[in-house]
Parts: sequence; C-alpha cells; structure tokens
Amino acid sequence: MVAWLSCHHVAGNRRRSRVPTNPPPDAVLAAMKYALRQIGSSGMRWLVLALLVVACARPAPQYTTKAAPFWQTMQRTLPGTWAGTTDVGVQVEVTFRTISRASALAETFGRPGKETMTLYHPDRGDIVATHYCGQGNAPRLRVTSVDGKRVVWKQTDVTDLGADEASLVEMEITLGDGWFDRVEVYRDAKGALDRTRWHFVRQ
Repeated sequence: MVAWLSCHHVAGNRRRSRVPTNPPPDAVLAAMKYALRQIGSSGMRWLVLALLVVACARPAPQYTTKAAPFWQTMQRTLPGTWAGTTDVGVQVEVTFRTISRASALAETFGRPGKETMTLYHPDRGDIVATHYCGQGNAPRLRVTSVDGKRVVWKQTDVTDLGADEASLVEMEITLGDGWFDRVEVYRDAKGALDRTRWHFVRQ
C-alpha cells in the first residue's frame, strides 16, 4: 500500500539519479553510417546495408496469439467510469476510453490534478500496458498469462526510474459482469514488494 500511495500521489519536481535507457534512434543510425564508411568495397556496403534492413524489419502485427481475445473483451467491457475500493477501504474513480481509432485503451486513475494514466495496446497478439506513474517513472508490462477473463502482466522495462522510487512490476485484471478486480504489485527501491487488491464496479 505504501508503494501504491507513492505512485499515485507523489507530484512535483525531484532530483534523482537516472536508470540508463536505450540509445536514441539517431545515435544508432550514426553508428550504422560509421560502420558502413569503414567497409571499402561499395558492393560489400550494399550487402551490409541490405542485411541491416532485413534484421531491423518487423512483421505486420497479427493479433492471433493467446492475448488477442482478451484485448477484444477489454475494448468492449472497460470503457466508462468505475468506482474502486481496496481491501482496507481506500476509494478511487477510474475511467477508460478508447483512443487512436480504437487501437488503444486509455485508463485515467484518480482525481484531476492527481490522476495517473495507463495506456493499453495490442502488439502482435500480446497486450502492452504502459503505466505513467505519479512519481514520474513509466514501467512497461506485457502479458505473461491468460486464463479466461483473467490476465497477468509483468514488467519488461521502466524509464526514468529514480533511485528512491517504487515501480509497478506486476498487474492482474479479472473481468466480471459489471465489475472487475485488479491486483497491483510494486517493488520499492530496496526490493520489497507491495501488493494492493482493488474491486471496481461500474458507475
């Protein structure tokens, strides 16, 4: 609960150390150009360039794996306003809406001015959830299991994580008829896990 409170209620500027992130695309492109300049033969340059293009190519999304049906259920079931309560009585209001021509689902959690946001979108049959935390970090999670109307996400990476901050490492959603349950697991800066269970009913 402590980690959850810090995520959803911390605001303002803070000085903190940074977690290294992936290099920007411009830096990768510059490194590729440099490598090509070091190859003497023009024919070899074209060969290397072709291999790089093939290696970087991504197939068109095909939402046919195990999480695809759950994504469709989320799109039908979740849009609207929900009232949530934890096991210890903490209350919150959450809204869901589809955006970007229904290619993503936006969740707004909490009151205006203190709200957080989580964006859900499909990725070749998976469902990616990016949580924009009130502390300023943004963990990204992917589906690890689907069982009927229950799905579990686990963190794959996190951006802009401060040395003293908690981050969302696991999330579980179970959909019902006019309700859904959610479990959030945060890991704090010392590695301790904090688990919060929510029950939501439609408003």
